[in-house]
Amino acid sequence: MRARKKWGLAMKVAEKIINQFGGMEAFWESRSIRVNFDPFRSLLIQIADGSPNGLPAISMTQECRDNGITRAEIQMIFELCDLGWFPYYYKNVFDVFEGVVYKQDAEGRILSVRHNMKRKLLEIALEWDAQLEELEYTTLSGNQYAANLFPLPFFMTLSPAP
Repeated sequence: MRARKKWGLAMKVAEKIINQFGGMEAFWESRSIRVNFDPFRSLLIQIADGSPNGLPAISMTQECRDNGITRAEIQMIFELCDLGWFPYYYKNVFDVFEGVVYKQDAEGRILSVRHNMKRKLLEIALEWDAQLEELEYTTLSGNQYAANLFPLPFFMTLSPAP
């Protein structure tokens, strides 16, 4: 695995895009950035409500436009801490796979951490970042309306545990 650094283990592409948009402060103000790779594919990076641990969170969604309809294909949500970005949720419609790191009760309290899933999501994030790095993007914009995304997982609709 790559060495840990300010931006975590994986997301060099997100770091590059956020820096081109004006840095993390500008990103937190705009709350979202959409990058178009071609007329049919885009990447939406947006602020999420917060991780189950109460940490700030960022969602990355790869979208596809087909007949005027935008749909999410891949979504990964990261919690941000001093060590960097760490994925805790992942959904891929191609592989019909959904990965959740934290098992929670109905009130949103963390019951357990699925360490094997956490390792798997870190590996997936590394692979996805490498794939995104190969793409050329054509436009960069902020304050986009984030429609047609996956519904938020149940644990993101609850407030963090005290």
